[in-house]
Amino acid sequence: MRQIITKGLASIYTDVPTLRPGTVGAYALAFVSVGVATALQVAIDPYVVGVSFITFFPSVIITTLISGFGAGVFCVVLSTAAASFFLLPPRLSFWIKNPADVMDLLLFIVEAFFYVILIVGMRLTIERYRELNQKLELQGTALRESEARLPVVVAELQHRTRNFISVASPRAQRSLVISLPAPSSGRFRCRGWRRLPVRRGRSVPGLAGPATIGRSRHCSARPEAQASSMQF
Repeated sequence: MRQIITKGLASIYTDVPTLRPGTVGAYALAFVSVGVATALQVAIDPYVVGVSFITFFPSVIITTLISGFGAGVFCVVLSTAAASFFLLPPRLSFWIKNPADVMDLLLFIVEAFFYVILIVGMRLTIERYRELNQKLELQGTALRESEARLPVVVAELQHRTRNFISVASPRAQRSLVISLPAPSSGRFRCRGWRRLPVRRGRSVPGLAGPATIGRSRHCSARPEAQASSMQF
């Protein structure tokens, strides 16, 4: 329900740059609307009794809706002055003779200010509603652009991944081949290294020097080699 009312008010609300709050056009609109309301009230006053301010309320409402709080208050002040000068007896004077007319004028001022405050609040709500709609439209546009760019980004990522794999795979294979130990040749199988006792000053075949503590592979003949040697 609140959204329906806000949309209805947004359709009524009109943003005119020359009549925005704080501009000269806003106060000029208040002056013109009060003049029109006064002329209509003077014209219908002989035929309508008891509604001395009936044309001023639309003037205040329209001015506040278009031009904001300042123009609305200015319109209320001008309407009060025009009603006391042109409509309330004695006419063409700001002096009000009848106390009942004074009470009617005060009641008009209170009602007019109430309308101004109410319409200003509605106007702020409409402006926030429009700003929110603009932000949502911008976010929706950005989201659609991101969705349109997503397939391109995915394709580029796949292409770079394939290039990286094609370049890195041969290098990885070469590194693996280099790091693997060479298979043992001949008929002997080496089980590992063992430390040989070496006396100082004596040399051992296969070692670098006489004072070096040597290491030698502990190798054993393969089963087939042992079998062939047993046949002889």
